[in-house]
This record gives sequence, C-alpha cells and structure tokens, in this order.
Amino acid sequence: MRVVFVGEAVSEAGGLPFDGKNRAGSERRGGSGWRLAKILYTTPDKMRARYSFMNLSRGMEWDRHRATTKASLLRGSLMACGERAVIVLLGRRVAEAFGYRREFFTLGEEPIGRLAYVSLPHPSGRSRVWNDEASVLLAQRALREAGVL
Repeated sequence: MRVVFVGEAVSEAGGLPFDGKNRAGSERRGGSGWRLAKILYTTPDKMRARYSFMNLSRGMEWDRHRATTKASLLRGSLMACGERAVIVLLGRRVAEAFGYRREFFTLGEEPIGRLAYVSLPHPSGRSRVWNDEASVLLAQRALREAGVL
C-alpha cells in the first residue's frame, strides 16, 4: 500500500512539506514535521523514508488552480497503478484541491478504484487544534482505520 501525505509548504524554497528542518538544514523540533512524526509514532527521518510527500504550493503564494491540477494528476496516477493507496490531506485548502468536503479526522473512499483519503488539520504551529491531545488521538484513529498505522 502506498501512502502519500499532501500538504502546502508555502515557502520561498517551495520544498517538501514537513521536512522537520529549518532553512539552514538542521533539525527543527516543534515544527510541522515533528508534529506529524509524533502522530505517526516515529521520527521525521523515518517518516520521510517510509512515506511519500507532495507539496501543492510553490513559492510564497497559494495557487488554487495549480493545486487542483496537481491533486488530479496524483489521484489519476495512484488509481492507474492498481494497488491500494491512501492520500492524507493536510489542511483545509489541500482537501478542497482534492474535492474532499468531509470534516477533519475522517476517512473517505473513492467509489471506483482502491483509493482512500484521510483528512487532517495542517500540522503547523498555527493550527491550534493540535494543542488538544484528543486531536492527536482522533488523527491516529483515522490513520489506523485507513491502514496507515
């Protein structure tokens, strides 16, 4: 089973989301990568080795059309490969780019194909939802239901 975490890393570099590193390239505890790794019971390095990541942003601006196009391409390529895949949508805008309109901490399945979605709030420090330990438990439950954990 393939698991792809899709987020938006709005930065000048436009790099991978949740890499757990600061601009100098050293590990940054407390950032999105560390928060996501905690939810997955792992470290940022092991998380990056085990899962795939996709960034829907490029540069400092969110481009809805570009994000929707990238989402469609990913969905199509995963459906074409024939194996079960889970796309973990990190943040409301990312979920909207995929046309996923369910609440956070939910699991949804494509009616055709072997594709599932899990919707979670973005794991950044700006998302206050993660200050509540119950949110971490809800995220872990949804990821377990999808077979990610």
